[in-house]
Amino acid sequence: MKRKKIFYSFILFLIQLTAIAVYSQEFSFPLYFEDATGNRDTLILGYDPNATDSIDPEFGEINIVDQPWKDQLDVRTGEVKYFGDWKNVAPLYESKIQIVDKTCNFGHQNNIVAWCNHFPLIIKWDTSLFKNNNCVTGSLLNTWQYFAWDVVYGRTAFLSPDFFAFESDSLIIDSIAEGITPSVYTDGEKTIIMMWFAFADTATVPPTGVVELADQDNFSIYPNPSENFLFIKMDSEKSGVITIKMFNSNGQLVVKLNKRYNANEAVSINTAHLKAGLYYVTLIHKNKLLMTKKWLKTKN
Repeated sequence: MKRKKIFYSFILFLIQLTAIAVYSQEFSFPLYFEDATGNRDTLILGYDPNATDSIDPEFGEINIVDQPWKDQLDVRTGEVKYFGDWKNVAPLYESKIQIVDKTCNFGHQNNIVAWCNHFPLIIKWDTSLFKNNNCVTGSLLNTWQYFAWDVVYGRTAFLSPDFFAFESDSLIIDSIAEGITPSVYTDGEKTIIMMWFAFADTATVPPTGVVELADQDNFSIYPNPSENFLFIKMDSEKSGVITIKMFNSNGQLVVKLNKRYNANEAVSINTAHLKAGLYYVTLIHKNKLLMTKKWLKTKN
């Protein structure tokens, strides 16, 4: 009996030690995953100046790359990737916890891999953890290599409510064969989804195809909410051609138009074909990205 008590005390000590290690980093948060049948999994992602981009046992990281995938849902982190270094191949190591070096840079990305047998796969996080911290206000989760972060090819979400574009508290992956296909690789008979996550300052997030952000330019959208038509008016004296992009709440690009705009005049967009729900409207004028606005499409 005494030996059992000593053994259980030792196990409890190890659990406590692991918990202390996991929560001793400068910043971390849980990323939650749930499939269509209710199976769940969780990752812990974070950063610390003393962390490396490989396995750090002192932060509770354990390499599980040799463990077989669970039957229904299994999500893991992989090694950090850098600009130009992404490939659709299995990670060199995998873990349930990934604490990386603190860079606050968009090009410094955590690889996330997932086996999901029942789509859709829903990913959730607490947006309040990404407030009032410059190192995470541009944090981004994407299902395609980040040269296509504008969600033309994949699913994308910004995690911070302080960021001006596409902020959300969840991301939905409908399927691996939905036309907008995430990055994947095969492991035996399983098709593994690949995702990328970055802790980033907004200053390091480059808008695809946009040279710079506008300083003061703004625009109005009305009526809001509305059904079949949406009007957009620039708040400053401008004219020329503007690019209008609309994204649904899953981060999918659903409208992309080039419209000629005259100062003090509104341009119209036919939205009758869109489903009811929340959309994000972004304008690009003379290679400058203007502020993104939320717009609600009501039922027809």
